[in-house]
Amino acid sequence: MLSPMAASADNTYLGVGYHFGTYDESGFPEANLNGIKLEVGTYVAPNVAIEGHLLFGSGSDTVTYLGTDIDLKLKNAISVFVKGGLPLSEAANLYGLLGFTKGKLEASVLGTTFSEDDSGLSYGFGAEVAVGSNMYISGEYIMYISELDYDYTGFNIGISRRF
Repeated sequence: MLSPMAASADNTYLGVGYHFGTYDESGFPEANLNGIKLEVGTYVAPNVAIEGHLLFGSGSDTVTYLGTDIDLKLKNAISVFVKGGLPLSEAANLYGLLGFTKGKLEASVLGTTFSEDDSGLSYGFGAEVAVGSNMYISGEYIMYISELDYDYTGFNIGISRRF
């Protein structure tokens, strides 16, 4: 098997995964917002890739604040990262991500729905392991958006294929 970060003809990859998101606001109950993650990337140099993520919310979480139920949902997010890798072996790789995310969250309370777009610097780390010819499984943790009053983070697991 080739090293996950090896420069070769297999420079482009597509992946799909599950997103375990967390909305954490000071003084507010934490909400778990899950979804589907699609990724596309291409290696521009050995151990360096440009990678894009699309997140789509797959459900909502209900939290209670001051006696009122609030339904929170990740509508969508788009991210662009520079991915830098540290190969551990021919089949395993650690990596870091640095980039930008624009996302949309939705809240419903007492029959009224509000949505908010936000964007900001994103960063994270992960690991990937080859499981077959040009197939990889991965796990990663990303700080998608960090604002003064809240953070949106995610743990993603997925599978990708190199072309």
